[in-house]
Amino acid sequence: AIIGWLQEQRALMTMAEADALLDAAGMAALNGRTAEEAALRQRFAKPATLSDELHSLAPANNLPAPATPFVGRAKELAEIAQRLADPNCRLLSLLGSGGVGKSRLSIEAARRLAAEAMPHGAHFVALASVDSTDGMLAAIAHALQFDFYSDVPAREQLLGYVREKKLLLILDNFEGVLASAPLLAEMLAGAPGLKLIVTSREALNVQEEWLYWVEGLSLLASDGAGENPSDAAPEAVQLFAQCAKRARADFGSAQDYAHAQRICGLVEGMPLGIELAASWLRTLPCERIAHEIERNLDILSTRIQNVPERHRSLRAVFEQSWQRLTEIEQRAFMRLSVLRGFNAEAAEQVGAASVVVAEAGLPILAALVDKSLLRVSAAG
Repeated sequence: AIIGWLQEQRALMTMAEADALLDAAGMAALNGRTAEEAALRQRFAKPATLSDELHSLAPANNLPAPATPFVGRAKELAEIAQRLADPNCRLLSLLGSGGVGKSRLSIEAARRLAAEAMPHGAHFVALASVDSTDGMLAAIAHALQFDFYSDVPAREQLLGYVREKKLLLILDNFEGVLASAPLLAEMLAGAPGLKLIVTSREALNVQEEWLYWVEGLSLLASDGAGENPSDAAPEAVQLFAQCAKRARADFGSAQDYAHAQRICGLVEGMPLGIELAASWLRTLPCERIAHEIERNLDILSTRIQNVPERHRSLRAVFEQSWQRLTEIEQRAFMRLSVLRGFNAEAAEQVGAASVVVAEAGLPILAALVDKSLLRVSAAG
């Protein structure tokens, strides 16, 4: 209640007035008290801003506590840190298909960055169930423990609250509120200390956006050496082993790791695919799991109750992305699916029959890349 009242008063004051009020309130409260509180008097002799006072009453961040150890991604974390260290990079979009590990990567990157460079902390904003700008504003306010009050539009209140803060916001699953992307640009313009990490299956396409494409965990063996097969296991296999040991305590033979390598290759190192495959170890051996994946991807599903519905199977992941395509994009993607790799010219020829015509071919390909259903290799 006190924080809400202070927020309401702050909206009606200049910063100098707010500082003066804090100073007066502090000195009045200390008037006539013992010398033992001289240190507190000294604190109020150099009044902090109201935003600092409010910040001291709230946690520095709300980053979700990981349920399992973080695996790999050293290269990605270093590259993300390098980009966010650039003063010009204030909106970094981590793009990729569902289940590729964008959310977990963003949280780990934020955890490391906030400890060094964000005095007002890092705050995680879950947007998976949000589909409007008002809903996004409410989700951000909730993450910041900020309470809206009447009369002043919520947009103005939130912009005012973050204006003088140096903080990091992680906006997770932004693809459901893409129409709200211009608001992010407005927030960045009004709050010079604000940085944003956005995870999305689709690019935001605003001028301030820097893109970072997230792919599966590495399938390349490390330089480790030793008798244990895990010593040199690729990142993807390390994750499989971590999940496997929860389902089967005796996992760990050289043969187990060989089959795990095959499974990880079949799902291209996708963390969700790896976790779904490993969950079958309760009833199937590794070799059989790999065979079933080759035969039918529908085995990649789970009955675990606290997994979000959108991540219960790879089919569910794909359906979400499929529904975001226009009809012409769906038809083009179906035609392109017969190819395991292609250049733009070949794609235009395959889809020339009324779908990917010469005039629209490249724009449709670009849209499918933006929506994380195609990716561009180094060779083009």
